[in-house]
Amino acid sequence: MASFGLYFKDMSQEEANATRKRLNDLAAAHGFLSERGPTAGDGNLAELLMAIDNGKMALVSEDQQKQIEALMYLVGNLQALANNAEVFAPELLQNNSWIAMKTFLEQRSDELGVTDFIRQVGERYREKIEEQEEEE
Repeated sequence: MASFGLYFKDMSQEEANATRKRLNDLAAAHGFLSERGPTAGDGNLAELLMAIDNGKMALVSEDQQKQIEALMYLVGNLQALANNAEVFAPELLQNNSWIAMKTFLEQRSDELGVTDFIRQVGERYREKIEEQEEEE
């Protein structure tokens, strides 16, 4: 088994130890755990670094994260709008352009992991509309 050390520039040993602990905790949060030895079950920074190196994990900057969140928000709202539009205009379900656009939106939503949530919100909204119609 090979090993290498990490050098933390301009840090005291206590600060370096605290940094290493935070990084190990980050590794544990992503499922990278030590399997044996005195730290078995703790976060394994080396495994996390190897996952980054081989492309299984990716680093995202704060700016990129904000862009991702904004995109998820926009796509989610478009998906919800699409679901709700069908409640108010069921004839859209017969329109090929609408179906193609909605399919495209669902694919993008699936890629971003928001589709199931949006479907649940749309379904609840649809149920409320139907309940209101029944009461009238």
